[in-house]
Amino acid sequence: MDFTHEDMAQIWQKYLPIKGENGSWGCYWGERIMMLNLKNGMSVSEAGINGNPNLQNIAGWTRADSYGYVCPGWPEKAAYLAYKDCSINHRRNGVYGAMFMAATISAAFVVDDPMEAVKIGLTEIPENCLFAEGIRWALDNKSQNYQEAADKTWKRYAGMFNGSALTNAIHVVMGLDIGERDFTKIIGETIAMSGDNDCTGATAGSIAGAVIGIDNIPENWTRPFNGRMHIYLKELPEYLDIEEVCDRFEVLAKKLVME
Repeated sequence: MDFTHEDMAQIWQKYLPIKGENGSWGCYWGERIMMLNLKNGMSVSEAGINGNPNLQNIAGWTRADSYGYVCPGWPEKAAYLAYKDCSINHRRNGVYGAMFMAATISAAFVVDDPMEAVKIGLTEIPENCLFAEGIRWALDNKSQNYQEAADKTWKRYAGMFNGSALTNAIHVVMGLDIGERDFTKIIGETIAMSGDNDCTGATAGSIAGAVIGIDNIPENWTRPFNGRMHIYLKELPEYLDIEEVCDRFEVLAKKLVME
C-alpha cells in the first residue's frame, strides 16, 4: 500500500505492452506517451508529463476501481491510493477524477443507493475545483433519459475534449441517477450518452454492482464470460479466472482492514 511512482514505472514496463506487442493494441493516450518516454530513458518524474496532452482525461479514473475494491468502506484511503497512482501522468481534473471514482466505489460497498456513494466520493476532492463543481451541477440537474443528460452536458461544456475526466464522470453520475438500482438501465443509459463510453459504462457498473451485490446483477451480464476475463498483460496467460481475481482483491481488502 506504500507504492511509489518508481514502483509503478517498473510494473508498467514489465507488464504493459506498447502498441503491437503481445497481440494487442497496447497502451494509448498519456499512458503510451509515458511508456515511450521511459523507454527513451526519461526520468519517472518527467515521463508521465512530458509531451502528454491528456493530463486531464478519463484514463486516470479508469484505473481507480482497484483502489475502491481493496478499501471497501474506506473512501479516504481509496482516494489517497488513487491520487498516488494517477498523479504519475495526470494533473488537476485528471487526478481529482481518479480520487472521486475510487472513493465512490469504496463507499458503494456500504450504502444502499448509488447516489449516496457519489455524494461521499465528492467529499474526497477539493470542494471548489472544476471537477467538484461539475459533479454538483450533475446532481442538481437531473435528467429523465440519456439524450436529455447528454444534451445538458454538452451545452454546458461545449468544446471540451470528448475524453475529458469531467464530462465522462458527469455521464456516469447522470446514468446512475437515471437508472437508480437497475443495473441494466444504469449501464445502458450511461453508454448511450456517448463520450468514452466503454469506460463510463464499466465504472457505472462497478459502482452499481458494489451497491446492489452480485446476487442482484442479472445473469445475462455475467454468464457469457464463462468465468473468464481476457487480458493482454505480458508474461501472463491470455485469460484469467474472474473468481480468482476477485478473491485476490478480497485478500488485499482484508489485509488492509486488519492492518
